[in-house]
Amino acid sequence: MFKRGPSGPFLAAALLAAPVLGVLPASAASAACPHLSSDFNGDGYADVAAGAPEAGDVPSGSLSGAVTIAYGAADGIDTGSTPPHTFTARSVVEATGDEGSLGSLGYQIATGYFDGDCFADLAVSGQNRVAVLYGSDSGLGTDRAKLFDKSSIEGGETRIWFGDALAAGDFDGDGLDDLAIGASGLHWNREVGTPDTDDDGGAVGILPGSDSGLTTDGAFWLTQDSPGVPGGAESLDGFGRALAAADFDLDGRADLAIGTPFEALSAGPVGAVVVVRGSAEGLTGTGAQWFDQGTAGVPGNPEEGDHFGRALAAGDLTGDGRPDLVIASPDEAIGQISSAGAIAVLKSGPTGVSATGALGFDQSDPQIPGEAENDFFGAALAIGDLNRDGRADLAVGSPNESVGSAPYTGAVILLYSGSGGITATGSRWLDQNSTGIPGANEDSDAFGSALHVVPGAYGGRNALVVGSPGEDTGSAQDSGAFTVVPGDAAGIPGPTGYFFGPSRLPDLPGRTDLGSSLG
Repeated sequence: MFKRGPSGPFLAAALLAAPVLGVLPASAASAACPHLSSDFNGDGYADVAAGAPEAGDVPSGSLSGAVTIAYGAADGIDTGSTPPHTFTARSVVEATGDEGSLGSLGYQIATGYFDGDCFADLAVSGQNRVAVLYGSDSGLGTDRAKLFDKSSIEGGETRIWFGDALAAGDFDGDGLDDLAIGASGLHWNREVGTPDTDDDGGAVGILPGSDSGLTTDGAFWLTQDSPGVPGGAESLDGFGRALAAADFDLDGRADLAIGTPFEALSAGPVGAVVVVRGSAEGLTGTGAQWFDQGTAGVPGNPEEGDHFGRALAAGDLTGDGRPDLVIASPDEAIGQISSAGAIAVLKSGPTGVSATGALGFDQSDPQIPGEAENDFFGAALAIGDLNRDGRADLAVGSPNESVGSAPYTGAVILLYSGSGGITATGSRWLDQNSTGIPGANEDSDAFGSALHVVPGAYGGRNALVVGSPGEDTGSAQDSGAFTVVPGDAAGIPGPTGYFFGPSRLPDLPGRTDLGSSLG
């Protein structure tokens, strides 16, 4: 997400044989489930979760932040009989009987099927803690809620910023999703390029799924000092600042892409991405891969401050049945323009992710709308079929985009897939003045700070959800909002988008930064 500051928004808060890095406990495969994204009540319609990390009586206090849920139905999001519900940090802590703090709940979100039922579950982070809410036929609730922190995983005493990134995936192929939790060591609300100086290079914690939900049994840490993982743990690397889980090699087990956006190479802190493999025993360093902008085939050049790997997404953009990996460098300079942003699309094959045939996109391409002007193009990414042609498309957030007289109002660029994969041809631009998009472009709305695709939300049409945490409501600055934009055969937007702000959602008064995260 992005924060206002004196000079504009701030980025809040990518061996011959190596042993297995952690062993996940065996578990019987869960019953066959549709595993529809974010279907928390199992009614066959996807729901939307949105983080509001500044909500609360005392923002940034010991109990602050919230996550709100808008439930899906046959006619779309929040059109059925189940009303929206907001879980505040206070309600989660009280439900668990925990006496600790939980600040900025809603910073990051991940959904998965962590136990043996057919209801999606929600993981949501706050400052150095992660809350897990479990689904049921009545939706998410706090009756089984759990809180985890760095001490939940053995050896976590030195970890910093636990919950910096989240990703769910079945890393051991037991039919239950596991949770990867980034602890990058970089400051929560740091200005771009000014991370803390007291960290261990970052780490990723793995909590296994089980028939009773996420568990610390068999939990472990993954770092660049783990056997087989490329690179070495160095202060300020930011290992774990971004995560994406997908089965890149189609072996039936999810792999994990890990952003290390401050990885130092000869050009300085330029960024890199590490991909570790899933196995029957869990994530392993065997066959782990390394990519930076100096890797043969990867678009661009390694330059100081690019922050390659700051954002990640995975999905099948080529139509070959294999997930591809999208890597963003939101601070990529284009010519003399700093922080313009760029993305790289890497395909996958039987051996995992490959840089062969990789594609690069930025706003210097005349086919891509907008100008490359400190926009943070690529700060948010989402993948899904947005024009009903059976191929997944790519939505790219550019939350610092200035439009007309509205600085930092934000925009989203849509790149569609053709027969040969993702292309700049026919790309589209969305801002809050676009036809079908409610609202208006205003100073520092940060439209596009978070993105999510909801499958089949409107009569079989997928919908794009766009967060704008800087949206003002009346006199309340940064009350935040998210917009649900259904697609049609012509793409996104369809005829009508839907605005969700604090007035439509419960228990979100004043400044909340709603829309900072989506799932």
